[in-house]
Amino acid sequence: VADASIDSVLIDNYQGAYSAVEHLLESRPESLLLLTGAEHIYDSQERLKGAKQAIRDAAYDIDTTILSGEFRHDRGRAVFEEYIEKEGTFPDAIFAFNDDMALGVLDVLNKNSEVLPEDIQIIGFDNTEIAEYIGLSTIRVPMEEIGEEAGRFAAKRIQNRNARSTSVTFGTSL
Repeated sequence: VADASIDSVLIDNYQGAYSAVEHLLESRPESLLLLTGAEHIYDSQERLKGAKQAIRDAAYDIDTTILSGEFRHDRGRAVFEEYIEKEGTFPDAIFAFNDDMALGVLDVLNKNSEVLPEDIQIIGFDNTEIAEYIGLSTIRVPMEEIGEEAGRFAAKRIQNRNARSTSVTFGTSL
């Protein structure tokens, strides 16, 4: 991302995560689980920064747990099961840094008779088709526009390999 010689098409991970956590905190949950991606991945780092800032900006203190689900469905499910076992309870709200991990959380909730999935606020990130189909709240990423812009960048690069690099960042929405 920091290499000025490379074209880049990015999303505003920071603001998307900030918006997700801000939305979750509007109902003043007592506990929040942040289910992050792998620590070395830029998107996860930026989402964590945005989420932490929203927590700092909240008008109250919230019990926050941060766990890595590595952006994978199976890891999201396993980490959430470990959280429940360790804590002996469920968080009031969950922000999963992608929809795959959010679906892993829903798998656990759907198999657990102690709590209904609708009793816990969950927001994912990416607005995948399955998330939209099942009604998961998620941060929308404008994939079609990103693909079109990446195509324009590639065409420009093919026409002129020495062209000045370009970077664009797309916003997200809840």
